[in-house]
Amino acid sequence: MILIAFTSRTLALARAGSITKETIQKQFIERDLFTANSLEEIQWRLKNTTLTKDKLVGWLTDNKNSIINLKKGKIADLLDNDNILNMTDSQAADMFIKYFEKNENYQKIFK
Repeated sequence: MILIAFTSRTLALARAGSITKETIQKQFIERDLFTANSLEEIQWRLKNTTLTKDKLVGWLTDNKNSIINLKKGKIADLLDNDNILNMTDSQAADMFIKYFEKNENYQKIFK
């Protein structure tokens, strides 16, 4: 099985069985989120994988410090929400994680 993750600037392939907390940190947070201008630019194709919305939210929570490193301005851009600019970086990271608790938001990227 193969996982395909890409942004408008990046195309990456990984074996489906290799999706781990570290994969989410290194490829989704530290690569895709840092380089994307919006979440619409990011798509992960998940065929025959075990990545679920709940697992993603747990791994995002475990990697909250990496999300904090995005800074609130980047998170505001990704979520298209200027109200985030009034938050701390930690609060913005919490809002970003909470965004993926909704199935429709998870499914926009992880298909």
